[in-house]
This record gives sequence, structure tokens and C-alpha cells, in this order.
Amino acid sequence: MKRLFVFFLALALLFCIVSCAVNFKQSHTFFALDTYCTVTAWGVEESALRELESLTLSYAQLWSPTAEDALLAKLNSGAVTTADEETLFLLETASQVNGLSDGAFDVTVGALVEAYGYYDDDYRVPSEEELEVLLQPVDGSSLVSGKSVTLKEGQVLDLGGIAKGRIADLCAAKLKSLGARGAILSFGGNVCAFGTKTDGSLFTVALADPQNTSEYLGTLQVTDASLVTAGSYQRGFEQDGVYYHHILDPKTGRPANSGLLSATVMATDGAYADALSTACFVLGREGALALWQEAGNFELILVEEDGNVVCTQGLEGNFTAEDHSVEFVKKNPKNA
Repeated sequence: MKRLFVFFLALALLFCIVSCAVNFKQSHTFFALDTYCTVTAWGVEESALRELESLTLSYAQLWSPTAEDALLAKLNSGAVTTADEETLFLLETASQVNGLSDGAFDVTVGALVEAYGYYDDDYRVPSEEELEVLLQPVDGSSLVSGKSVTLKEGQVLDLGGIAKGRIADLCAAKLKSLGARGAILSFGGNVCAFGTKTDGSLFTVALADPQNTSEYLGTLQVTDASLVTAGSYQRGFEQDGVYYHHILDPKTGRPANSGLLSATVMATDGAYADALSTACFVLGREGALALWQEAGNFELILVEEDGNVVCTQGLEGNFTAEDHSVEFVKKNPKNA
């Protein structure tokens, strides 16, 4: 009888240890990609989260627009024309979104981004003559052939509108391989989540109100998806009393004047969601909704300059607004 008791006691302890390991919650915050990144996961040790910091910093270095030894710099200078699989994947996704959005998203705007001073924080507004010259080589419709990257003369790559989404996905994949049962990763305006919390519930993500960033626009329940926001409030500078935000329209070279304050995209692929959020912001309400109708593989929340909130059909019953009325847009029958 005593041996049986000891056996069941040992079994109970083993169950407790395994259960605690699976349900154990860890969080880690670090600075990378010009923002604070926070990872919260269930079922892995803190050392696993520190691995994600190293992984993030390695890709941030690889795709840096300014570091001399970065792959991106070598591609831009023509020192190399081949790239690793992850870089090729980013560029292929960028070209895909470029085609879907009729050029509203373009990673060959690097020279324009630099001209505005976003690389060295020496902000200025380029002249019309300068913009005319810098706009000529902008064309991200076809960048990859096999394992080669083909840039036209004068083209400069900038992956700032797509890299964070991919890096978050890579970190999530790493956590899954280490046995995490669920996690939520917040990289600035990029959120990636998979699995569930200990109690089986999904992750609640709060969206900032672009009219008052200290308040929430609303909340969403998210898992196995990425949620990315592009907003004029996120970064910019003022010159002669005029605010210039960082989201440039590849057709004009100027900050996009689309009537939107923010565009949030939810999709299963982080890079795709990241690029689409920028494209939808540039396109404005009508263009963004037309793209959603056509593509059909993402959901969308738009905040217009008058504060009106527009939400696509797939988020109805999920998105809960704070002090805002929401207009839900349904699929056209031919696109349903």
C-alpha cells in the first residue's frame, strides 16, 4: 500500500511538473527595429525569448538600410546580386503587393526615404525638382529572378514597410519549434499571435486611436494571425508649421494624402499584412476596400480623417470599438 501511495505521489508530481512547464508564462522586452519589442509566451523558458532577441537583431542588421556591411546595402550598391531565401521571400512578397495595389506599396523608394532624412534624423522636405529625379527609378514590380536580385539604375531598396512583419513571423516559428503552446509578439505597430493562453482563450489586442494615441480605438481577439497598423501618427516631422508623416506615396514622392489616419490589416502572413497596411493607407478608403474585395485574403480596419471607422465584414463580432461608431463593409456577391 505504501509503495502504491509513493507511485501515485510521484505520478502526481510528474503531472504537475509537465503541466507547469506547458502553462508557464514568460515575457521579454528588448529594443530593435527602432521600437520596443515585447514577446509573451506560454510553455518555454526565458532563455528561448532571449534567443528571439538575437534572431530579431540579426535580421535587423541583415536588412538595415544604413549599415555598411548589411546585405541590403550591398544589394543597393551592386556589390552583390544574390540573396538568401528570406530576403528573396521579402522581395517577392513586396512585388506581389506592388502588383495587387497598382504600385501603392514599393520597396524601391529608398532614395526618397533618405532624401526626407529618415535615415539620419536630419529631416527636410525635398524640392519638386529633386522629387522628380528620385521618382524616376521607382518600380518594385519585378525584383527577383531565380536567386538573383535585379535593380535598375538608381533604384534603392528600403524594407522598412515589410521587414518587421516577416521577422515577427520568424520569431513565432522559432517559439513553436521550441514547444511554446501560445505566444503574442508585439513589434511596434506589428502584432503576431499563435495558439492560446493557459485557459484556452485568444489574445486581446488593443489598437491605438490615431486621433488620441493615449486612448484605444478598440480591441480584437487574435490568434494564428498578424495584425499590422500603418498610421500617419507613428512617425514624422514638422517644417514651416506643416506636419509630414513617413508613409510616402510612390507615385508622388510626397507623404500619402489619402484621407486616412490609419490602416490596420489582419492576415495569416506577417510580411503580407505589413506591406498591405502601407498599401491600403496610401490607396485611401475606396482603393483599400477595392483591394480587399479583390484579394479576399485579409481583413481591414480604416480610420478616416474625420474619425469615421470602417471595418471589413470578417471582423464583425470580433472588433469592439471604444467610443466610436463602426461602419462594417460587406463583400460584393461576386467576390464572396
